[in-house]
Amino acid sequence: MNTERAIVISPHIDDAVISIGDTLRKFDNALVLNIFNQSRETITGVNPKRVDAIRRAEDTVITNNYGYDFAYANLPDTSLRGVEWDDFAAPVNYDLLEQARYWIKTQLESQKGDFGLFIPASYGLHPDHYLTTLTFSEGELSYLLDWVPFEIYCEQPYFLVDNGKRHDHQGTNYLRNEGKLIVNTFDVVYKREMLRVYESQLSEQRIQLLAGKNRAEFVWRAKKDFFTKSKER
Repeated sequence: MNTERAIVISPHIDDAVISIGDTLRKFDNALVLNIFNQSRETITGVNPKRVDAIRRAEDTVITNNYGYDFAYANLPDTSLRGVEWDDFAAPVNYDLLEQARYWIKTQLESQKGDFGLFIPASYGLHPDHYLTTLTFSEGELSYLLDWVPFEIYCEQPYFLVDNGKRHDHQGTNYLRNEGKLIVNTFDVVYKREMLRVYESQLSEQRIQLLAGKNRAEFVWRAKKDFFTKSKER
């Protein structure tokens, strides 16, 4: 994208940095909009409010060290909604979808100057990721894509674990057949340092998987048809 500023739509607090943290380095400024940051189970035995505080503190370190900014919708993730994170057939929660869609819209309307968007592909069909992708499938956010440049990013570790083939939806099939894949090979040492900030979520073994076995970040350039196709599982 030929913009100086990037805005990333991120299902959870660490998804943007895990998936495209190095890609964002080419922009003068990056803002991450976190949708489902309220959680219960990401740190075992820790009070949910404390979990959110710990994870926001990790984001603050990313801001201080790398210059990325963050905003939070404060919507509940699957652990607070009684939905399993790997329930790929979970019904779409349309009330939550509209809340997410409205919050993203208000955040984007408040921005000044030009920007480009990074939107998740929903590889792996995690219910939170899928809802995040669907926010751009219709309404004002869909119209926004007629004039705001955007790219679709591949969420890790889902793509790395099963190469994105186990839990496809029609949108990801569309990306493979019609999208233009852009591969960003990153500096492994740099990426590991960035990932270690999220010590509450990422073990050293997981970091070695994300920045060792894997040495690239993936985004696609695609038409808006991707979002229409994504409604078909």
